[in-house]
Amino acid sequence: MILSITTFSALVTSVLGISSTHDGYISASNQSLQACLAGKSVPLSLNSSSDWASLIDPYNLRLKYIPTAVTLPNTPQQVSDIVVCAAAAGVKVQARSGGHSYGSFSLGGKNGSLVVDLRNFNTISLDNSTGIVTVGGGARLGNLGLGIYNQGQRALPHGTFPGVGIGGHYTHGGFGYSSRRWGTYLAFVDPSSPAGRYFGRTLQINAGYT
Repeated sequence: MILSITTFSALVTSVLGISSTHDGYISASNQSLQACLAGKSVPLSLNSSSDWASLIDPYNLRLKYIPTAVTLPNTPQQVSDIVVCAAAAGVKVQARSGGHSYGSFSLGGKNGSLVVDLRNFNTISLDNSTGIVTVGGGARLGNLGLGIYNQGQRALPHGTFPGVGIGGHYTHGGFGYSSRRWGTYLAFVDPSSPAGRYFGRTLQINAGYT
């Protein structure tokens, strides 16, 4: 089987940062960013939004970074628009899959980043004729495990906490109970074949039956 992680790899992060005010709102010098995102109809949460506190709540409570804003795109085009707008404003872009970062890197690792929350990219679709499963960058381990088993009795090595997002977990190894038998998730990547290469927004990985 081949796992295709979409969208998460689409984000090209800017190396530039901005200085953020303490309460995290978009400063006057960055109103152009807000206007750009609004002009492209990108779902956006600011410090005045009702869901702001929950969206910036860190996994590690000792590292509470305040982003400039949190975007919640629904389409790859919106992800692209976010990166374009942020680059034009000189703001660092940070993708967030599950948000379980001990260093609060899913909030940018510092104040003033623009978070791209991928929760709406949670599709898990297995093509049994080809053995390819396409997974959105915001999918969680529990959903992935159940999804590929229910659709074709397939499995991949992964961690033990079902709420962890695949974006950070798999791109940093993917270790779990089954790793004693199957190794880490990244051990399934064959860099010499098309299945192990990045194609824009997609990473394809070999896996197998249970």
